[in-house]
Amino acid sequence: MEIRCDVCKEVGPASEVRAADQGMELVCASCGHANVLKVGGTTDASADAQSRDGDASPHAGPIARAASRSDAEQGVAPQKRSVATPGASLAEGVVEAAMARLIPVSGAGPRCPKCAHLVAGADHCERCGLSQSEANRYAPGHAPWEQAPPGKDDAFLRLNAAWARAEDGDPEAMRYVAELAISEGLVEAGISRLRFYLVERPDDPHALDALRRLAIALQARVTVAAGQAAASAENFGKDVRRLRGLLMTITLGLCALILLLLSAVFWDKC
Repeated sequence: MEIRCDVCKEVGPASEVRAADQGMELVCASCGHANVLKVGGTTDASADAQSRDGDASPHAGPIARAASRSDAEQGVAPQKRSVATPGASLAEGVVEAAMARLIPVSGAGPRCPKCAHLVAGADHCERCGLSQSEANRYAPGHAPWEQAPPGKDDAFLRLNAAWARAEDGDPEAMRYVAELAISEGLVEAGISRLRFYLVERPDDPHALDALRRLAIALQARVTVAAGQAAASAENFGKDVRRLRGLLMTITLGLCALILLLLSAVFWDKC
């Protein structure tokens, strides 16, 4: 994905995407300059990350509970946590907002076989739009969203093998699942597995950490796409201005030529 460097004006793919206090930094592959891409604030994000799929809950969500338990084990005094405050890092707030959208809502009832959202008898999933009657036509493991993306068969098999170990409680396998999903472009597949896993184990810190890694990767991809769109829009604007200038020049030239011809005819008759 392409960006336009603020320093060297080179248009090309970003060599690195990293979080910064002002937003996201897109590193130019040509000169190495870190171009800051500011993203929208998230001060209105819910303090409970599990509020993504339903109304905000007054009770502590899985992220808050896992963090509190970790602090208690380490003897750290509990602190009031929030997803994003005016003084917090903007990039951190963006990631927390992404996490809030990915944590599955808690509760009992039927769930969408694609995204693990509670459907509660609805014809279509409110989160992904999947028709539940259409989804029920597929046997387990044969649905389109359960298949490997084109050209990703080997990576998909490795992801499934790693996920089987992660489900058995291997924290290293859980971390490897996130790394493999990011490196092989299977972020959506990794998120889907983690959402179903967190329905049953909402406080698993290793699963939450893996989901956070995938959320960062997903947000980075969106950020790079936004940078590419901004660069494309700028280039398109320049092309439009050049074309407009060229058309104006041609128009003025034609007007001048017509004026000369009319003048010649007028003086010839005189």
